Amino acid sequence: MLFGAAEALYQGQWFNGFLAMLAFVLTYVPALFQRSFRIFLPIEFELIFSIFLFTTISLGSADNFYATYWWWDKALHTGSGFLL
Repeated sequence: MLFGAAEALYQGQWFNGFLAMLAFVLTYVPALFQRSFRIFLPIEFELIFSIFLFTTISLGSADNFYATYWWWDKALHTGSGFLL
């Protein structure tokens, strides 16, 4: 995600760079929850959360998968239901 952000910023795509940086920062949310609330989150949850963020923000918005593939939005909404 950091490489994607750097590439987007280099190309002058400020919004896509911001989205990639946001996705990178959000991957640390599960770790913050674990420390703040002293709960255990399985590594599988953290992995699925990170993959979901990547597919939503990096692929969906930055690489325009939402416009390219008609089913992309439906697949991600289904995946978010399973994640929750």
